[in-house]
Amino acid sequence: MTGHYDHPADEFDVAPHEERPRGVHRAPRSWWNRWAPFVAVLVIFPVLAFGAVYWLSQWDGAPGGVALPAIGGSASEEPEGTPATPTEGAAEEPTDEATEPTEPTEPVEEPVEEPVEEPVEEPTPEADLTTPVRVLNATNRSGLASGTAATLTDAGYTSTSSGNWSGGAVSSSVVYYGVEDDAATAQAVAAELGIGRVVLDDGVEGVLAVLAADFEG
Repeated sequence: MTGHYDHPADEFDVAPHEERPRGVHRAPRSWWNRWAPFVAVLVIFPVLAFGAVYWLSQWDGAPGGVALPAIGGSASEEPEGTPATPTEGAAEEPTDEATEPTEPTEPVEEPVEEPVEEPVEEPTPEADLTTPVRVLNATNRSGLASGTAATLTDAGYTSTSSGNWSGGAVSSSVVYYGVEDDAATAQAVAAELGIGRVVLDDGVEGVLAVLAADFEG
């Protein structure tokens, strides 16, 4: 050493003859000691995070039953405010308004058409050819009554007679009958002689034909 030094020399002032470390000696750090903290952070922290997420997912008090995302953020997050799409085929929620029961519809009775009864045609009464028929002449034509009576006999009447009319003036020829049972015979006599008037007269017995000026027989 150079320079002035006031203290006496001691063992520390003697220079060592060989090179060796002085003071505290520390061995060099291995690669494991250098990387252990980082490995601990990369391994232990995910394990703790997974345990916390799993515990929260199993906890009944999880707010709103919201599913927690998987570790690493792989689960896609839906934007807030997006309405959830209803599952196809899901049952519809019942409405508050009660559905009124539908009243049963009464069957409409169609009107039954009653069969139309056709009037029964009564058989036309047939003339009784045995009914007595008298023919009286109310004109000045001679032989008119007898010739007409002969015509009725030829038509099938079995009881005919003739004579002259002694009553009042007769304006048109007429056939009288006394009862309803002789009406058919009187109509047949009038049709055979061409007379248009047939009259009921209870003072007449059988059928009476009075020939007036209009008779063309």
